[in-house]
Amino acid sequence: MIHKPRKKSLMLLKHESLDARLPSSHPKIPQITSNLKKLSAGYNGEKSVDYYLSFLDFEDYHIFHDIRLPFQNHYFQIDTIILTSYFILLLEIKNIAGTLYFDPIFNQFIRNKDGIDTGFPNPLFQMKLHKIQLQRWLNHHINIPIYTYLVISNPQTIVRTSKDNETLNQAVIHANYLLEKIEQIPRTDLVLPEPSLHKISKNLLAEHKELNYPILEKYHISQNELTRGIICCRCSFCPVQRVYGTWHCPSCSFSNENLHQSALNDYYLLINDRA
Repeated sequence: MIHKPRKKSLMLLKHESLDARLPSSHPKIPQITSNLKKLSAGYNGEKSVDYYLSFLDFEDYHIFHDIRLPFQNHYFQIDTIILTSYFILLLEIKNIAGTLYFDPIFNQFIRNKDGIDTGFPNPLFQMKLHKIQLQRWLNHHINIPIYTYLVISNPQTIVRTSKDNETLNQAVIHANYLLEKIEQIPRTDLVLPEPSLHKISKNLLAEHKELNYPILEKYHISQNELTRGIICCRCSFCPVQRVYGTWHCPSCSFSNENLHQSALNDYYLLINDRA
């Protein structure tokens, strides 16, 4: 059962609205567009992995997407949590193109694309930290194994490491191999009873808090810099005109009665966005 479906995050929606509401000549556009592409790539990668998860028997697997839980004085976020009677599985999903190299000597995670090497924080360390945080969040009252997989969503991405790092394939997999890896997870005699499963599921949903912050403050942008009016959803022309009870775009001739709803949504995301 999918207890928390995957959807666009508030921060992705806010970046989409901000990108649409700023003039193309605005000095912050390159930074905003770059961050929007990263957020969109992450979301699309996660959605592609959800396709494979859809083949699981939802009676046996309880799935939670994009869960953000409190831990001490901060929060930690997990792309996907799969809860079963025998184990808990945490998925960290990466949508990164190119060749990925895991360096076990210097503990580096390097992406090579178009001949350029770029270093990233090692996601394997992040997975270990998430496992520890979830164990403590559970208050050690649940005695059940927790497993972690780093899932590469892009099927064309190449994963490499040194010859002495033979165990990497136990932690890093491509999305199309995910179901087989889940089936290989050992089922022990230790079984989590249904009341405990229900309690964990309820607490995961109750304590989840989505990341949210005022995006205009983040980029030091004032409301006066935003483009006002109703934007055409087809050609992005602004402002469209109100003609006989409907909105009409003078640029592409598209008409729709509900275009104002998008403007109201932009207002909520960009102006009235207090966490």
